[in-house]
Amino acid sequence: MGSMKVKKVRKEKMNYELTGEERRFTT
Repeated sequence: MGSMKVKKVRKEKMNYELTGEERRFTT
């Protein structure tokens, strides 16, 4: 269960970084 939580957080972090990149491109 602990590793699953870490994976979820890592995935959310990747999504956050991806959206940040998109924002940089759109702005």
